[in-house]
Amino acid sequence: MSLAPTDIESGAQRFPRSCDARLKLCVALLGWLSVLAAARPAAPLWIAACAWGSLLGLRVPLRRVLRPLGAGLFTALIALGLRVALTQGGPDFNVVVLGHPLALSQPGVAAAALLGARILGAMAIAAWLTATTPWLELERALGWLRLPSALLEILSLARRYVSVLEEGMVTARSAQTLRLGYRGWQRSIASAGVLAGFTLGHAFDQAVVTSQAMQLRGYAGARATPPWPRSSAADGWLAALSLSVLGVSWLLSRSVS
Repeated sequence: MSLAPTDIESGAQRFPRSCDARLKLCVALLGWLSVLAAARPAAPLWIAACAWGSLLGLRVPLRRVLRPLGAGLFTALIALGLRVALTQGGPDFNVVVLGHPLALSQPGVAAAALLGARILGAMAIAAWLTATTPWLELERALGWLRLPSALLEILSLARRYVSVLEEGMVTARSAQTLRLGYRGWQRSIASAGVLAGFTLGHAFDQAVVTSQAMQLRGYAGARATPPWPRSSAADGWLAALSLSVLGVSWLLSRSVS
């Protein structure tokens, strides 16, 4: 079976969705290792651009593409701010933030840029993996890597109840908004803390109820393991493209700026 360009155009939804989930998981792991080992921001940004470009080429809705980025944006901004503020040494330059002068070191800005690029690259790889691999296949691939069955069960249950927890969080946030809980910085921070505590407590309660229901139904943790499909030409195309992207990222990371 050959994968010609006409096959890709006529069945755009097949590649790389039709590829082996184990191969896509290994590609994602190599991508994460490349992002973490990058010495310059250009390498993670290149990987992120390729991952986002692949998703857009697959006609994945832009909202779904940007959603993982928005989910980690707040944490990333805090990490970048702390990195800039806590890294000392080297020449400094002054910037004005909200009318207040702030001295920043060039090593701190460089370290923050690398950290931000790594975060962006890691989230882009995760978005590519989850968008191109059905969860059941991804779960089987994780089992193929010999992950503990208890961890796989936790991941599976967490995925199933994400929508339930999200609905409860949205309802609680709407109630807080109606009570002017997000008016002013202090009230907003307090309301965000209450919302986080409510969501965490709701998650624990849901986990207890689910565990009791599974025990009453006699669930013993047995999993069906159907055979994996044979390797196809699409797997070869994905491996070649992935190695090319990772090779370019390695060159960008090792190149002299």
